[in-house]
Amino acid sequence: MADTILLECCKISPPHNANVAEYSLPVVFFDMLFYEIPPNKSVLFFKFPCSKSHFLETIVPNLRKSLSSTLRHFLPLVGTISHSKNGKDKPISRYVSGDSVCFTVCESKSDLNHLTGNHPRICDEFYSFTPDLPPATTNLDLSSISRPVLAVQVTLFPGQGVSIGFVTHHVMADASTVVSLMKAWSLINVLDDDDEKTTRLLLEEANCLPFFDRKNVVDFNGLDSIYWDVLLGKVSSPLEPPPLKFPTGKIRSTFVLKKEEIQNLKKYVSSNRPQTALTKIMIIIIIILTSKLTSRRPIVYFKISKTYK
Repeated sequence: MADTILLECCKISPPHNANVAEYSLPVVFFDMLFYEIPPNKSVLFFKFPCSKSHFLETIVPNLRKSLSSTLRHFLPLVGTISHSKNGKDKPISRYVSGDSVCFTVCESKSDLNHLTGNHPRICDEFYSFTPDLPPATTNLDLSSISRPVLAVQVTLFPGQGVSIGFVTHHVMADASTVVSLMKAWSLINVLDDDDEKTTRLLLEEANCLPFFDRKNVVDFNGLDSIYWDVLLGKVSSPLEPPPLKFPTGKIRSTFVLKKEEIQNLKKYVSSNRPQTALTKIMIIIIIILTSKLTSRRPIVYFKISKTYK
């Protein structure tokens, strides 16, 4: 993996004037499905040539300030997932005033053009630009264990740009939640306004506020307890997601489809099946699945759910 140099590390909390002192959510059966999945890692690259001094004196302080304002709208990500040490009580997501997110600042000499190119790149090269979740901790009364949900890393590529990496515990943060966090943070950073009402209105209009409420989730036939008992029997510590194994043995490439190429593909499919209505996403999914199946050469039939139309 690429080498990175640690520049600073701090904790970011929601603003002190945030009105919520405590916030908790039950971890329900469909959350528990993700206990056996490694932490979700993602990274965004920005081509923004700047000096190290400008990065540390201007960009990083602005990012810290805007992240703090953003986190008050994502309290379950600031808090922890916890359960009793004996495992008798089902886990909960809990935020209390003072909870924070680990924020790391690094520097890398890696080639940003290589990382953001369309050519095949080894996946292991990207993990240096995402943090790890802090370890679980035992509460003061020694009765329960708590696990952080989110950590953030900002990396400078001197004279090239920056990256922002995220790691989340998949139980409380699916891909949709992470995307909402990214969009909300970018909007608040541009707005540069500390007023909570103003930022909330902006995020609502941009559809950036996630839905965390579990009140409408019905515990059918005691599924919460069933799933929890199964987890306790399968893993030594449900709070600790399984680690990523290196080397991953994977590469990533970017394939760009131009508008005229998509239109030609639509015409090709329509000539064989005239009654088929196709969208861009359907064409892309067809290409991906066809290529994947062709490379494995099995006899496989597949269909596209209405959800993707």
